[in-house]
Amino acid sequence: QIGQGFNKYEASRAEEQQILSPFRDGTKDDADQSTLGTKIVSDEAHYFYPFVINPKAYDEYVAMGVTEGYTEEDYDKFKQAALTAATAFNTNSKLGCENEFALFVETESDLYLPNLTEYISFDKGEEKNIINLEQCAELLQVLKTRIKNVEIYYNPYTTKLEGEIEGAKIFNIITQEEV
Repeated sequence: QIGQGFNKYEASRAEEQQILSPFRDGTKDDADQSTLGTKIVSDEAHYFYPFVINPKAYDEYVAMGVTEGYTEEDYDKFKQAALTAATAFNTNSKLGCENEFALFVETESDLYLPNLTEYISFDKGEEKNIINLEQCAELLQVLKTRIKNVEIYYNPYTTKLEGEIEGAKIFNIITQEEV
């Protein structure tokens, strides 16, 4: 389940742009292109999307023989899509969007974490952007005996992480190699 993402960059500004037709307006002799409408875009935004994967949600379907359940291969495919989708699937409205951060926390099957995006902050730095994980690290520290694995992916060329999550493996989101 993927939740509603929120822009954590407070200085973000919305801009309104007209959408023009690539064709001349044939109803007027002196018309060039007609306006189809407007779109609202952001000058810069840094969205954080929460998600939850609950493999137990498939248990009833497994019992009915409809599926083999949520597999490790399914998880790997989801993770790969989550790490690359914004960068790989640019459209007119999101050209220049890039994946810059991801946090994967694997827990015991009966532990349900709150929305971790509420415990992460973003600041625009002078040289690099700053993603602050201090509150998230505090929360995960309290639950550390029930957490199996933590992976953090970020862009070290544009972003600095603050706050250390104990035991987390840290990866370059572009190369996906451990740093």
